[in-house]
Amino acid sequence: LGAGTLGCNVARTLLGWGVRNIKFVDNGKVSYSNPVRQNLFEVGDCEGGGKSKAIAAAEALKRVAGPSINSEGHVLTIPMPGHAFGSKEEESS
Repeated sequence: LGAGTLGCNVARTLLGWGVRNIKFVDNGKVSYSNPVRQNLFEVGDCEGGGKSKAIAAAEALKRVAGPSINSEGHVLTIPMPGHAFGSKEEESS
């Protein structure tokens, strides 16, 4: 799952359905606008430039569900069709 608004809510719903293996993939950092919309983040996750969203979401699920959950966060960029991918230097060459 991504660790944005949809991914955070889907992860909590999956927990309620008994899913115990959840992986987050996201390359973003938690910003101050996230905790009000994304229920796995707290204001403390924003401090110091922000924690990795994938890792912070995985840690939050473990706090919510306890030791029975296998939750992992992976910092990774997944290209979206129709969107540029890579650095600006790569795009211009």
